[in-house]
Amino acid sequence: MAPIKRYPLAMSHSVTPEQAVKRKIRRLTWACFAVWGGVTLVPIYGAQRLNFTLWGWPFNFWMAAQGCVLVYLALVTCFAWQVNRWEAQLPAALESPPG
Repeated sequence: MAPIKRYPLAMSHSVTPEQAVKRKIRRLTWACFAVWGGVTLVPIYGAQRLNFTLWGWPFNFWMAAQGCVLVYLALVTCFAWQVNRWEAQLPAALESPPG
């Protein structure tokens, strides 16, 4: 009968900089997806209650026609800016010794 191998309770594996950036990007993607879903669905369900005037237009119409598109544009811009920043820092992390 072979002896039973005992493994440590906590696995000590190092996370590479690429994996850390990929994890950050995945979290940012899910956060942007949640904002997108909220911006898309909340005005649909709350359109009856959002019946006030903003700059001469009904707010529910403004959200459907302009507001959501502006939020989508801001989401894409922020996502691209942040991911580019993280990826620009990646080569510096690869060149420096760990520790």
